[in-house]
Amino acid sequence: MKTHYYFGWFNDVFLEKLVRLLQEDITDRKSLVMISANPFLHEDEEVGATERSWLDQANIMFDEYHLIDYGIQKEEAQKLIQNASVIFLLGGDTIEQNGLLIKYELSDLIKKSRAVVMGTSAGAINMSAKWLCSEYTGYKGEISSIYDGIGLDDFSVLSHFDLEN
Repeated sequence: MKTHYYFGWFNDVFLEKLVRLLQEDITDRKSLVMISANPFLHEDEEVGATERSWLDQANIMFDEYHLIDYGIQKEEAQKLIQNASVIFLLGGDTIEQNGLLIKYELSDLIKKSRAVVMGTSAGAINMSAKWLCSEYTGYKGEISSIYDGIGLDDFSVLSHFDLEN
């Protein structure tokens, strides 16, 4: 069975128990491939810095680090996914990340990958089978829409759900 981690957000670092689980599950540390949820900001060196700092703090280091955004070609992005040890879908704009996954045809490659797949916030939502984009789930806009996620598992995630609202 492949390993998938669905995260909300962490203020500073991963919790100790999670660090232990990640260290056990991430045995191949050749290549970390991060998928941006702000793919038009490809010249911004801060994209993925927070999520990478969580792994650094947990002493989970990789030989190679890659970021998929619109600054690289589709074919290169696909090759990175095929060779990844860990795929990390970053937090940010859920809709923009979903568009990148579709445009670069990454979803099926991620589903077929033997890599550990992690997602935080927008990334976790896009790992879902389907997700709701609605003002009731924190998105702006008058029309509610259901989006197809990657579908790694047969459920949906809403990372920042507020039961009171």
